[in-house]
Amino acid sequence: MKTQLFSGLVESLEIPSVIFLLLFAEVLNISASVVNVVNFISYGIVALLVIRRWKQVTYVATRDISLMLLVGVALTSIFWSDNLGDTISNLRGLIRSTIFGAYLATRYSPKEQMRLLSWTIGIAIILSIAVSLALPSYGTHHINHTIAWQGIYAHKQYLGRIMALGASVFLVTAFDKQSNHWVALTGLCLVCTLILASKSSTGLIIFVFSILLMPLYKILKQPNKLRVVLLIIALLLFMSLAIVILMNLETIVVDLLGKDLEFNGRTPIWNLAIEMGLEQPWLGYGYAAFWDSDAGKYIIDNTWAFQADTSRGFHSHNGFLQLFLELGFIGLLLFIINFLLVFKRVFFLFVSTKKNVFFWMFEFLVIKIVFNMSEQITILSPSNIYWIIYVSIALSSIVEYNKIRQNSI
Repeated sequence: MKTQLFSGLVESLEIPSVIFLLLFAEVLNISASVVNVVNFISYGIVALLVIRRWKQVTYVATRDISLMLLVGVALTSIFWSDNLGDTISNLRGLIRSTIFGAYLATRYSPKEQMRLLSWTIGIAIILSIAVSLALPSYGTHHINHTIAWQGIYAHKQYLGRIMALGASVFLVTAFDKQSNHWVALTGLCLVCTLILASKSSTGLIIFVFSILLMPLYKILKQPNKLRVVLLIIALLLFMSLAIVILMNLETIVVDLLGKDLEFNGRTPIWNLAIEMGLEQPWLGYGYAAFWDSDAGKYIIDNTWAFQADTSRGFHSHNGFLQLFLELGFIGLLLFIINFLLVFKRVFFLFVSTKKNVFFWMFEFLVIKIVFNMSEQITILSPSNIYWIIYVSIALSSIVEYNKIRQNSI
């Protein structure tokens, strides 16, 4: 009887617990002591959620071999890490995030996962607007002589990142005939407002990019012959747009985005980071260990980074370079292989089923690449929602792909 009551309690609190974990997956503007409490609680919640379905979670988690190998390289990097303390500390968060992503893929269908995300982002929108207006000392900060909103998050870029994710969710939801269009459009408008208020240029680029991807949604839903013609036209338009952007790069970067042609000093950091990375090219300096190594400190001391707030750690402002520094060419190659396999599965699923949720997965994967080319580190990250979603998409796509193959036999 007691077991049944406990099981019923866990089940009734399951969805609120999942939303809690997704909401606190990002770095919020809360004190270190509260962060420690939240982390402690989150480990317990993940354990309770997973232990009830540990066989199913284990089965689903082991379907993607390249993903397992990538996480495995991060785990075994404790044997060559240049900063064992940071590696172990961050690995705990990575394990939690990866297991939670596997749980989402096991427990919820892709559409249910997307709905959970929309609820989470909706809560983040409401809280961020409320604190930015009611508690400006908490919800805003001064940067480059202007006031930028950060909402409930620790930095404006984190607010921009989660709102960019929200843009992709609400855009695709708005095209779903079974969804409430007005709710989706309202969410989209609020997301756009918060991106503009945060003054996150990366978030704005991703927002625009998400909108530009939507014509592809319509193209891929057409019959085969018409689809080929439309794809050729789309590629020609995209190539024309790329040429225009390249020809006007200085105007776009300097005037519109407020950056310099060295991307606010990132180029010197990237050059030095590549130079240092090539000193340990195959396995890197260890997971989350580079910037506290002698090589990392050398870069910080010899670039503008010495003026930056490194209390939360420093990073390469490029996800692929960061992965190379931590896990070398082996880690980088494993991620590229895994990403291409996931991309192939998701594209096949959308073309085969024409379901909106698979186009959202496709859009998320494209957005993830764009983010990591600029500054947002979301590959093997222990502290952002993007890695959790990536794991859930990687594993969900395998489950759905196998269903289609079995039904076709």
